[in-house]
Amino acid sequence: MQIYASSHAIELACKTLPDHNLRKLFIERLHQLKSDDYEIHEIVQFWVVECESDLLMLPEHPECKEEHQGWTELVYVLLDDGFGLEVFVPEHLKGQLK
Repeated sequence: MQIYASSHAIELACKTLPDHNLRKLFIERLHQLKSDDYEIHEIVQFWVVECESDLLMLPEHPECKEEHQGWTELVYVLLDDGFGLEVFVPEHLKGQLK
């Protein structure tokens, strides 16, 4: 599992992720969630699943699930203040999702 837990890590990934489709998703979500009132890492972490065992680390019942080119995006809200996870699962593992 690749975990992007700091604002710097998320912003760097938006420039350097080798998978074009995943990089595009990171950029879109960063722009949607970014605010002048807080740092991005204060409200979200981005997780990229790499293998089947990573799926065991995911919370149950995502708030939403969206299919994209090559990726499935899962959104989890973990805290009452809205803090959550943006989880990206590669297409070859989407059949393993619960």
